[in-house]
Amino acid sequence: MNLKIEKFVTRQRKEGKEFFPDFRDVLSLYEKTNEEKGLFLSRDEILREAEGTFHAVCQQLKSRRVHDTEETFESYREVPVKEGPAFRTDPADEDEEMRRKLEQSKQEKERKEQEVRRLAH
Repeated sequence: MNLKIEKFVTRQRKEGKEFFPDFRDVLSLYEKTNEEKGLFLSRDEILREAEGTFHAVCQQLKSRRVHDTEETFESYREVPVKEGPAFRTDPADEDEEMRRKLEQSKQEKERKEQEVRRLAH
């Protein structure tokens, strides 16, 4: 059953869909497998197993999305200043308005990062 669900989720992602299964998707896979394999599971057993699997899959996908989001934020972190004449001066060092705008932008970015992390957890 795990393999079927894994293939189902992977197929949706490969098709480029922003995918988060709903309970009916998982329940349908359990019902089909029960019928195809002749497992003779009762309706209650199917519902219980589908519910457990649904919660596990959702938790895994949520964790993956949180990780991907954090990884994306990390890719935008400040890069150390390089050496050489082209990198020695920062225009913001000589322009107070530019420096103020950059600082506001930085504070806004940090506020948005905190909000996304709060919502993701």
